[in-house]
Amino acid sequence: MPQEESDPLDQEPFKRLEGKDYLDLWKYFESRAEQLKSELFKLFSIFLGFASALLGFLANKILTVQPSGVSVLDMRLTVLICLAGLLMCAYAGVMLAEYRKHIIRNWDRGGRAREVLIGLPYVLEGVPPKPYDDERLNQNPPKDKNCKRDSERRQNDREGGNAAWYWLAGLTLLMSLPFLVIMLCTMAR
Repeated sequence: MPQEESDPLDQEPFKRLEGKDYLDLWKYFESRAEQLKSELFKLFSIFLGFASALLGFLANKILTVQPSGVSVLDMRLTVLICLAGLLMCAYAGVMLAEYRKHIIRNWDRGGRAREVLIGLPYVLEGVPPKPYDDERLNQNPPKDKNCKRDSERRQNDREGGNAAWYWLAGLTLLMSLPFLVIMLCTMAR
């Protein structure tokens, strides 16, 4: 008698995902994206706080404002502090871009897990669920109006995330400008 071929996903350590598994995945990826977003704002605030402190030290201790103009007490130290400030702002920008990629990836993964859950769109958005259908679960991605609304929601989340990202990127550039101007003016003397 020929042996039946078993599905490799039914063997350990694999298993087929069930509705509760998708719910757990959705909750995990959504909470992970929120956690990354809060870490981003915390780290970003710390980096820009240090850059502000460097700028304040530079303005208070090294630069002197006189009626004839601004004088620099130590040119090398001024250039060094400006370079440190520019590097901090550049690192904050790179950190911002990397965190953004991870946040969006987690939102997308959570959204894909959410698309499979039959009743969740009804709970979250009031969209009546379709009857349970195994074929719907096997579509990649499932095709129905609930999924269309969910992809629209994710697109809106992404656009809102883009607005915040552009705001933070602009803040980083704005913070780097004084360092750049002071350094260039110091080196031109």
